[in-house]
Amino acid sequence: MGNMYGNYWIEDDSSLKNFAKSVAALIDFDCVSESSDDQDDQVKSRFWDILDEEIYVSSDKYENLLLKYCPELGDLFYELWNHGIEPGIKPAFSGPESRGFFNELVYFYFLVHYEELTGYFKNSLSKRAYKKYQMHWMLTHGITMDDIYARISEWKENKESDEFSGYLKEQGFGAGSLWVCFDEFLTSEYEDKEFMKELLSETEFQEWLKERGFGEKIYAFQIDPECQESDIWDDCFWENVAVFGNRYYKERKPEFFQKILDAVDDWVFADLLRLNENPEEVIREISESVPPCAGRTEGYSAAEIEKLRKFIPAWFYEETSDNEALLCKILSIVTGKTWGYRCIHGSSQSDWNYFFYLTDEWTDKSIGDFETRYFNEGTEWIVHDEATIPCGPKDIHGFGLYCTSSDMDGIKQEIAQAASGNPEDVVLYPCE
Repeated sequence: MGNMYGNYWIEDDSSLKNFAKSVAALIDFDCVSESSDDQDDQVKSRFWDILDEEIYVSSDKYENLLLKYCPELGDLFYELWNHGIEPGIKPAFSGPESRGFFNELVYFYFLVHYEELTGYFKNSLSKRAYKKYQMHWMLTHGITMDDIYARISEWKENKESDEFSGYLKEQGFGAGSLWVCFDEFLTSEYEDKEFMKELLSETEFQEWLKERGFGEKIYAFQIDPECQESDIWDDCFWENVAVFGNRYYKERKPEFFQKILDAVDDWVFADLLRLNENPEEVIREISESVPPCAGRTEGYSAAEIEKLRKFIPAWFYEETSDNEALLCKILSIVTGKTWGYRCIHGSSQSDWNYFFYLTDEWTDKSIGDFETRYFNEGTEWIVHDEATIPCGPKDIHGFGLYCTSSDMDGIKQEIAQAASGNPEDVVLYPCE
């Protein structure tokens, strides 16, 4: 049977156990640090503060409660002794001291049954949420403490129900309105994500999200396309890659690549190779102007010297329709590795450039990814990597990731790979 004690509703005061359990239900466990070494001390201190400062009735009420709880006191004192606790309290079954005696009994009961009582309420999120929902309902419907006391007075006067909760369920407030029952709450309000975020504390809401499996998800929100930046120009730009040809777009040429370009664009060098009949001078000039790259284990062969003597002047004088292919032949000889090129494109006609690469290090897909990054036509995302579970895009905090896939399934795969998860667990918040 429940009753008002001060400003708190004690749900069940029919026994010492139920009274202690009802007080434990009033503790806001979210205010207790989960990682603190003195967590238990904080909970016990809060339990006592509620008893000593916030719960009260008249002296005769305490006398009645003590008489009612008398059969339980023998077991309580035995348990205290068994736990090595010496209460050292002076019994007072009547008068002003009865309140202090009663509070100490309830507190000692709480101490010896600490794990049972706190574990129940720590693990019963739905019960805690329902209590908060009832308070929320009363606040939003203008129900005051005076209204509650009035209903209690009516119940005591009419005695239409053995318990006040049953009477309130029948009569309600005002025109008979009342919050929904617990079972209905579980299937309606308790399933409303936005309402639970508003109702519960931050820690409780995280618990609610985990309870529903949100904790196993990977969350990401899209950065506005107008603000996104490709990661292609980061410090980790590819080593053996060159992009140039369109002067309206940013170029990137490795040092050895630029040196080769400078050499083949030198008309004096081109004329020397084309006109000089002295093989030794040709070999010396080629070795000095376009020396073999560090990756080569040997110098140029005679056949390679002849090819360079042919290719370099051709680049300068002949202006072939495929000078880029000619440059790749020169690069392949100088580096000792096979080079290729491709004209990459963006979405508009002016979006183009030449991309030079080592053929054994790049595939069609990786070149396509590069193309998307170069023209910034992918999508940029923030992937949540904190311990909390976000309720929406504004709650997501983590690392940035540039995705090149054009569809959501592909984006999920890229994000899952970066976050070491599964694509089916990725939750996306695209830019609206």
